[in-house]
Parts: sequence; structure tokens; C-alpha cells
Amino acid sequence: MNIAVVLAHNWANTGMYSVDLAAFRLFESLGHTVDYFVASGGRTNSLFKSGQVPIYRISDAGPLMRYDRVVYWGDFTTSPYYAFDDFASQLNSHDGPLSKSEVFNIWLDVFMMRGRKASGPQLFSFAQNFQTLGAVKGKMNLASLAPLYERFTSIMPRDSVSTRELRSHFPSLSANMVTQGCDAAFLLPDLPIGTAEKNLKQIGVFLERTPIANKQDLTAELTRRGYKPLFLNKWLALPRNRFHENFLGLCTQIRDCGAILTDTYHLAVNAIRIGTTPVVIGADENAQTSTVSDFKKRVMLRDLDSEDLYAAIASKLLSPEHVGRIIDKVETAANARDVHPVHARSRDAAAAALSTFKTALLA
Repeated sequence: MNIAVVLAHNWANTGMYSVDLAAFRLFESLGHTVDYFVASGGRTNSLFKSGQVPIYRISDAGPLMRYDRVVYWGDFTTSPYYAFDDFASQLNSHDGPLSKSEVFNIWLDVFMMRGRKASGPQLFSFAQNFQTLGAVKGKMNLASLAPLYERFTSIMPRDSVSTRELRSHFPSLSANMVTQGCDAAFLLPDLPIGTAEKNLKQIGVFLERTPIANKQDLTAELTRRGYKPLFLNKWLALPRNRFHENFLGLCTQIRDCGAILTDTYHLAVNAIRIGTTPVVIGADENAQTSTVSDFKKRVMLRDLDSEDLYAAIASKLLSPEHVGRIIDKVETAANARDVHPVHARSRDAAAAALSTFKTALLA
């Protein structure tokens, strides 16, 4: 069996590297021929390396047709919202100006195999977010995608809302095809960062996604209470030189902290995976309106029965009382006598999803 893995990939984004690296570690362990692809982010038909992961840049689905299995791994790539948003931006950055229809047709080809032989490779979608399906209803006829999704052998969305949305918009998809997955970064095995005693007075901080006008008040309150903020400033700007080593360095910093305060989805996921409890700030939203909006963070924690770690904000300007309540959560996380159950729950969810995925892939 030979396998093509199509990654989301985003240069310098540490969270997306953790997703890609999880794929690399998993597929290299299976004993089959595996190649890794992206449809943007580099020169067409080039081979480059992102940390430890060798990646081929393709511009159409042709190179994928010679594989027995094609796996679309992680994030939003098999959801049409990706075609209208991130994918369009990435293609226009690297390939020059393209019309919306040109980008959408490339997406249909690479990620949905439109027009390709039905007798081609088996298709799998793993750890994808479909929460934004409702946001594209005014841009296209979603029902037109149903025959393309029906060609997939398995679709395992990364969260319960994505699973519900996919089943709701595409009721023709069988229950056996659409099953619950998890975020791919939860599948990343233990990294060679060793163990160390946590510094409970050190709090890792990264606040760059959710608009907060006075985020300095949060770190000031940490300091006032005797904590030392450790700013994880390179999370979305990891230098390409020694990329993997820099990633391990960030993971080590996260490991050594008493808790994490962040508004960034994959930093929270990686902190949970590493064993440091995050408090996650986000807007008080009830729907995902873009690939970077906040609802996905709340859903991730809710799926792990750990919404107590979510600090919802209704305004960009935090009152002193709200700042205090958020830092109360951080203090509780850092000084908890028992390990927060989010860590064990994430491991259990990842193990269940991985077992289901491997059974389908290797059948």
C-alpha cells in the first residue's frame, strides 16, 4: 500500500507544524510507502522540508492519483470555507493573482477529486473542522458537494460540532463514513524534551488571536500576585532555521510552566498534550465565523468536558473584575493538587480516534 498525505501546512505557525509532525510520526510508523504534499506555500512542483517533514508542492490532484490512499490531514482543507478564505490567500501569495473561481476549481480538484476517476485512490479526511459550513451557504450550493463527499471512505471531523454540521448539511453521508475524530496534534507522541519539575510561579503567556485592548492588565495582575509571565512570542513566528529544534524548545518552555494563559487554539492543544493546563481566552461566541475565530477553542474544551478552562470575554476592554476572574483560573490551574482531567480525557479521545482511523485506513 502507498499513501499520500495532504497537509494543511503554514510556514512559521508552530501549531500547524505540530499537526504536520503528528502525521509524519504516525505514517512513518505504519510500514507503508508514504509521501507528503501541500497545495500551497511553496514553488509549484518543488520539494522542501518543514522541520522534519519532507513535503512536495502540487498544483493539481494528478500526482495523487497513483496512490492507494489519499489522506487529507488536519485543519480546514476539506471544508469549502477553506477555498474561499485561507487557500485563496495562500495561492495568491505564492502563485500570483487568481480569481475566486480559479481558486475554487483548484480546491475542488486537489481536495475533493472532482472530475477524477472514481476508481482512483480511497479518500480519507481526518481532523478537519467543518464548523464553517453554514458560513458558505450564501456563496455556493452546498448540496453540489454531496456526491464528492460520498466518494470518501472515511471522514473523521476533529470536534463534535463539525461532525454535527457535516451530517446536517450532507444527510446522505452514512453514519459509518462520518465518525468522530480529534485534533491531529493530540496524536503527536511524546517528544524528546525530557521531564522536569514545573516552576509553578512561571506562567506561559501568548495572547495574539483574540482582540483584547488591555491585555497588559492580565500580565500585570499575574506579576502582582507573584507570578512570572514567560512570553511565548515565537508561537506564530518560528524561525525556519532549525525549525524542529525551535519547536522542541517551545515545547520545553510549555512543559516547565505552572500553567498557560493563551487565546490561541493550537497552543492550548499542545499544552494539554504536553501536560501543562491552559486557561484559554476567547470571545463569547456560538458559531465559528472564520478559520481563526474563537468558537473552535470553546468546542475543543467542551468536547473534553473541560469548559471550566475557557475564559469567555464579551468586550475587547476587560474590566478589573474580569481580569481578576481570568487570573483566578490561571492560579487554580497552576496550583491544583490533582492533575486537571483534561489531560487524561484528551489522551483517551486521541486513542479512540486513532484506533478508528487506522482500522479504516488499513482495511
